[in-house]
Amino acid sequence: MLQGREILLATMHRKEFAIKQAMEETFGCKIVVPKNYDTDQFGTFCGEKERFMSAKKMVVHKAKVAMEQFSYELGMATEGSFGPHPLMPFAALHEELLSFVDVSNQVEIVVIKRTNKTNYAMAEFSYKQSFDDFLSTYLFPSHAIIVREMATNQVIAKGIQTRTDLEMAVEKAFKISKKIRLETDMRAMFNPTRMQIIQDLTLDLIKRIQSICAKCNTYGFGEMQVAGNLPCSSCHSDTQLFKNIIEKCIRCDYQVIKPRADNLYQADPSYCHYCNP
Repeated sequence: MLQGREILLATMHRKEFAIKQAMEETFGCKIVVPKNYDTDQFGTFCGEKERFMSAKKMVVHKAKVAMEQFSYELGMATEGSFGPHPLMPFAALHEELLSFVDVSNQVEIVVIKRTNKTNYAMAEFSYKQSFDDFLSTYLFPSHAIIVREMATNQVIAKGIQTRTDLEMAVEKAFKISKKIRLETDMRAMFNPTRMQIIQDLTLDLIKRIQSICAKCNTYGFGEMQVAGNLPCSSCHSDTQLFKNIIEKCIRCDYQVIKPRADNLYQADPSYCHYCNP
């Protein structure tokens, strides 16, 4: 199916280091990265360019735009989102999406991974206030830092991975503003933790590509949706945790309903709106 074929990977942040080996070894294909392709046009973590559609739509759109520009029939792209965890106070959530598009067969596959294993964070500092604890907690220098001045919200420097560069950027920021903000740089090439998630997600994509629909033989079976609500273990009311996983064909109406992968059949009362309002 993919043996000997080229797949365009729409990236400028070296994500091929997380994707290329597993894809090529599994399928005998070749992952190609376009030269001088600006994926920042689809949105940036620093806010210079806002994402203009949902992450799931964007990760497919990003691949398709590159495929059209460089004339490829097969393409891939990733899209990452970071923010506060909806269920875990004071924790961050990383949502990563990876797409595979086959225009000839009208196949679009998107796999998603959500995890709290991320160093995503930001904090504001005043002049001469120490930021050493922030740096050590959020894995500097192996994970890069962004410096932003708060007077006009301007990014002074990003991709910072040395103390010298950091101190220069901080000094420059304080000449503009009385307060600065340090942020973790979430671009894949500057964030090994995110790169590992993309590598793990590539294995999920490989399984999806290898999964064939039992009814129409279309590859990519397993598009997942969730359904139902787990009952509270205390009061048995519906909680916010889902009960079942629905795996679907991307082309026909065939689907399979499965229990949760973690085999939970009841939810902790902490997830119950009645026991924990």
